[in-house]
Amino acid sequence: MTANPYRLALARARRARGFDAIPLLSFLGGALAAGLLRAEVFGFTAGLANHTSAAADAAAGLMGRIGLLLGAGLTLGTYDIVVRGPDRAVLDLHPLLPGPWYAARVTESARVRLPWLLAALGALWPLQDARAIALCATVLTGSWFAGLGVGIGVNLAAPMIGLSPRFAGMLDVIRGVNPRMQAALLYAPGTALGIAGLGILGGAGGLSASLHGALSPLLLAPWAFGVAGLVLGSRNAASAARLPALLGEIDAAYAFADAPDEAHRVYLQWGVRFLPAGLQSHTLRELRHIWRAHREWATGAWGLAALGVFAGWSGQTWVSMGLLAVVGALGVRLTQSDPAWVSEALGVPRGTVQLARTVAVSAVAAPVALAAGLAACAQRGGQGVVELLVLIAITGVFSATAVRSGRAYAPIAILLVGGAAALRGVYA
Repeated sequence: MTANPYRLALARARRARGFDAIPLLSFLGGALAAGLLRAEVFGFTAGLANHTSAAADAAAGLMGRIGLLLGAGLTLGTYDIVVRGPDRAVLDLHPLLPGPWYAARVTESARVRLPWLLAALGALWPLQDARAIALCATVLTGSWFAGLGVGIGVNLAAPMIGLSPRFAGMLDVIRGVNPRMQAALLYAPGTALGIAGLGILGGAGGLSASLHGALSPLLLAPWAFGVAGLVLGSRNAASAARLPALLGEIDAAYAFADAPDEAHRVYLQWGVRFLPAGLQSHTLRELRHIWRAHREWATGAWGLAALGVFAGWSGQTWVSMGLLAVVGALGVRLTQSDPAWVSEALGVPRGTVQLARTVAVSAVAAPVALAAGLAACAQRGGQGVVELLVLIAITGVFSATAVRSGRAYAPIAILLVGGAAALRGVYA
C-alpha cells in the first residue's frame, strides 16, 4: 500500500523541529491557572459531591464557556487550514490527492491544536469529584472535536455551496456586493462557529442533567456534530483543488473594483504617524503583513470586543484578559509566517522588528481592551478606570510575550491570566 505523501511530509517537518514540549507545558499551565483561580471560579465544587442543582448548573455553565472558547478557536483556525493555510503554496502547483490530503490534514490539525484541549483538561482538577471530572472532560473534548470537525467540514463545503445553483438564491440575499463564491467563503467561518456552538451548548445542557442524576445522551451532542462535520469535509475534500482558481477570481475582482490606491491601504495605518520616526516604516510593514496575510485576526478582534463588553460590564476581568490572550497569539502567527531572513536582508535589527511587531499586535488587540475597559468604567466608575488601564498594559504584555516566545506563548499566556486574576486586590 502506498504511503500517504502528505503525512510523510508533515512527519519530516515535525522531526526537523525536534521535541515539542508545548503539550506538556499547556497541561501544566492549565492546572496551575486553575489552582490560582480556584476560589474565584471553582467555588461551587463543594456542592458537586452532594449533587445540588446549583453546583450542577454552575459546573455546566463554566464548562459551556470553556467549551465555546475551545470550539471558537478550533473553528476559526480551520479557515487557515483549508482556505489560505500553509499548504496553499504547494497545493496550488501540484495535483491534489483529496483522500490522502484530507486524512493527513485532519490528523495534523488535531495534533497541532491538542495543547488547547490539554490546557482545558488540566484545569479540571479542582472539581475533585471523579465522576464530575469525567463528565466535564467528555464535554470539553467533544467541544474541541466539534470545533475541528465542523470547521473543516463547513469550510470545505463552501466552494460547493458557492458554485451550486441550489444555494444561489440564499447567497444573493446575504452577499451584498460580494461575488457568490466570496460570500460562501466569507460566511463559512461564522456559520461553522454557530453550528459548533449549538452542539457545544447541547453538551453543556447534557452535562447539567447528568450531574443532577442519570447520564443524558446530550453529552454526546458535540461529538455528533464533530463527526458530521468530518463526514461533510471528506465528501468535499476535492473542492480544495478549486480554491486557487476561486481565490484568484475573487482577488482579481477586487483589484478591478478598488480605487487605484486602495491596494496600498491597510488597517490602522493612520496611527503610524504618531510613532517615533525610526519605528514608523517597520510598524507599517507589520500592519501590511497582518492585513494581507492574517486579516481574519483583525476582523475577529472586533467580534471578541463585543464579548469584552459583556465581560467588562459583569466584572469578569479574567475573561477580558483571556480574550486579549487570544488576540495576542497573532504575534506568534506573524513570527511564523515572516521568515527571519527578510528582516536580515533589509538590515533591520531584531529588536526593532520585535518592537514594531509588538506595537502592531497591540493595535489589533486594542478594541478588545477598550471595549472591556470602557464597559467596566460605565459600570463601576473609578474602579473601572483602573481595570481599563490594567487591560491596556496587559495588551502590550501579551503582544510582547507572543512575539518573543513563539509557540511557547500558549502556556505562558495561561499562567499570566491565572496569576493576574488571582490578585483579588486588583481584580474585584
